[in-house]
Amino acid sequence: RFDDWYGSHDGLTYPIKRLKLLIFPDSVTNEIKLTAGEIRLGALNAPQWKNLVLDNKDPKSPYVDGRILHQITKGADYAYFGWKNTHPLFRDKRVRRALALACNREQICKDIFLGRFTPMASPVYPDSPEADPEIKPLPFDLTAAKRLLDEAGWTMNAATGLREKVIDGEKKTFEFTLLWPGPSPDFEAALNQYKNDLLSVGVKMNPQSMEWAAYQKKLQDREFEACSLLWAT
Repeated sequence: RFDDWYGSHDGLTYPIKRLKLLIFPDSVTNEIKLTAGEIRLGALNAPQWKNLVLDNKDPKSPYVDGRILHQITKGADYAYFGWKNTHPLFRDKRVRRALALACNREQICKDIFLGRFTPMASPVYPDSPEADPEIKPLPFDLTAAKRLLDEAGWTMNAATGLREKVIDGEKKTFEFTLLWPGPSPDFEAALNQYKNDLLSVGVKMNPQSMEWAAYQKKLQDREFEACSLLWAT
């Protein structure tokens, strides 16, 4: 706390003197520490929220008997899939749009993240004055995704079920690896659903979970084809 802040002179001093922020390598450790009362504030991922709060019938559980208060609040965070636009597979904007249309974000937000996420139209916070309400999130539309891939020259190979195209004189199969920082059960479930929807339009995505430091270096060195990340403020 900075006691010389100008608002402090008007009695607006922040009530907490000091915060100690602990970083745990996984969500399980966070849950154990929170449940045991070793930390005073923490977050639960979607499976933990369902197990400990929504479906918990144990009267002795601290999440049921009132010892741990819980609530869902708004956060200025967003998760995304990122394409390396210089990569031969993703140069064409029609392809990138097709990949977005093949992602059932509404169902992922509702069923996997239990309504705690919502589809966005841009990286701009939806409740911000800078957000344009006329811009709507792209829908889930496999038919439109297939049409765009056709227009971009990606033809379906009936034998493999995957799309192919000659790029820079070489035949390419539309298959790529998507890096993501794990472990995270809910994000892994979202990736698996997206992977299945992409397969239905002839695109094969191979999710690869990485430890955070190694993942961060891959992104900084531009050694990736596609990635997934969550930005939080």
